[in-house]
Amino acid sequence: MLGIIRFLGLLNAAIWLGSAVFVTFAAGPAFFSEEMLTFLPKAHSGRAAQLMLERYFILQCICAGIAVAHLLAEWLQTRQPVSLLHRNLLLGVIALVLLGGLWLAPRLQRLHPAMYPEMYYRNEPAMLQEMAQPERVEAAKKSFGLWHGVAQTANLLVLLGLVGHFFLVNRPSTAPRFGNRFRTS
Repeated sequence: MLGIIRFLGLLNAAIWLGSAVFVTFAAGPAFFSEEMLTFLPKAHSGRAAQLMLERYFILQCICAGIAVAHLLAEWLQTRQPVSLLHRNLLLGVIALVLLGGLWLAPRLQRLHPAMYPEMYYRNEPAMLQEMAQPERVEAAKKSFGLWHGVAQTANLLVLLGLVGHFFLVNRPSTAPRFGNRFRTS
């Protein structure tokens, strides 16, 4: 049973780490590559990237839930406490994921229409005139740049945390494979 629990934990860690690497180094940059920008304006590429990141956040939450369930199941099976390092690392990664998905991403999404008012308000001339003021657009771009930098830093920390989580899940257990888990002595 412990072997199955460990395999599922390792599989989850691999999927979580793999998706983070893919989004960070392949999918994310592809939205703003020269090839993409030849047929999709930057405003549309940014919105498409936001939609992809919404789905990525859901995947991260699922993987985080499975990781917590895995550590609990392993603890129940072995009756050995989860390492403090592993627990704190996982809690830190989950906190950063939630910060990014529930606080930073919505903030960035609210700034997007202010950066590209012609995309969002083209059918509302009065609103477009108000929102398209150059100083307003510049302020939105500056704020977006700052918060995007914070989000990228958090993403890098999540990626490093996931490497650590993958390493810790992959370590062999010190628990006996066979034995009475209910024995107290």
